[in-house]
Amino acid sequence: MRALPIFNTAVDDMTYSVWTYSAPTSKSVKLEALELDVEVEKKLWRGQVCRGSWPADATITTAKVLKKAVLPDFPYNRHAALIVSAPVAELLTQLNVTHVEYLPIRVGSLATYTLVNLLDPVDCIDRVQSGARASAIDPDMIMSIQRLVLDPSRIDPERALFRCCGLSSAILVRADLREALLEKGFSGVRMLELSMFS
Repeated sequence: MRALPIFNTAVDDMTYSVWTYSAPTSKSVKLEALELDVEVEKKLWRGQVCRGSWPADATITTAKVLKKAVLPDFPYNRHAALIVSAPVAELLTQLNVTHVEYLPIRVGSLATYTLVNLLDPVDCIDRVQSGARASAIDPDMIMSIQRLVLDPSRIDPERALFRCCGLSSAILVRADLREALLEKGFSGVRMLELSMFS
């Protein structure tokens, strides 16, 4: 079983990227609503374990599926959920990615995919350098940033894949995992430099 090497370099655009989506095409299957209990959904976005309460029939609905529609390995969804195909989930498992939970989810009536629940978000955003604007309702939540700047002292170097506290849309990928994913040529996967995320 291949294990990921540990990076001990300073955090910069070369060390971490933001895992996001390729632009969907007219032939891409469009995902719509996550059909989950409210409490389960709260756990998901807080990075808490969902295994015991995860429904066996968990589903994300799709828009009308056209002929010759394509379901990528990492389909776009408005929830910023990390929903991936079996080959992507298998690679993450083989590489011993930690602090994750693999949950089965149906993509409409098309296929069973895996929702990768990223556990224990990391409080690593330098809010001052990032020009972060906090929510008036919940100051821990970030409403917007000018740029994404990380504080390397707050990141465990063993964390290869994680969400940032206060900004759940930012899924960070360590460089070695990024390269392993890109090497496989998975469809729908796009890696964004930190300086390009806002």
